[in-house]
Amino acid sequence: RTSGTCHKSKPLGEYGQLAFAGRIEEPLGGKFFAELSQREFQRGLQAQRAGRADEAQRIWEALAKTNPELGGVHANLGVLHRSAGRHPASVAALEKAVVASPKQARFWNELGVSYRHAGQFAKAQTAYERALAEDGNSAAAALNLGILHDVYLNDAAKALPLYERALTLSPGDANLSKWAADVRKRAGAGATPTPTPPKKEAS
Repeated sequence: RTSGTCHKSKPLGEYGQLAFAGRIEEPLGGKFFAELSQREFQRGLQAQRAGRADEAQRIWEALAKTNPELGGVHANLGVLHRSAGRHPASVAALEKAVVASPKQARFWNELGVSYRHAGQFAKAQTAYERALAEDGNSAAAALNLGILHDVYLNDAAKALPLYERALTLSPGDANLSKWAADVRKRAGAGATPTPTPPKKEAS
């Protein structure tokens, strides 16, 4: 079962969301450098949205060197690496993103997704929990933490309140309603979850 698919490595989004496309803060180096960096940032967004992964990677890597304080640059690079199956590189980039912008719940959520892809479930749990600590209304983080407990840690009892929380934050999601009902049934019966196809994390 999946809750979203990304075939073209959309910036910051397995679930169809776009990257951090607002104006970046002026970096050290003055107004001209800030404007130049902003233009490059927009070029990176355009390339990644269009599926030009190699071009986007070159732009993000260059900006990461000149503007290491910009969390969105590292985050988009991390998502790009993950979509190409480069999970260690994805984790490394997203770890830099949360260092640069520790209050950004979306960066912590994306880091959790990459940890999960890398098989680091304990770290994924910590990252999702930090995302929820930064933004208690993050339906994506609640859903992803629920998926982690449900599918990867085989703990339906812990998954259920997280699915319900995500459903409250995103009412009307038919897939999520089915998952919650399924987990509610299993948790109530105290049964061991049966294997299910991987659920796709949300961004």
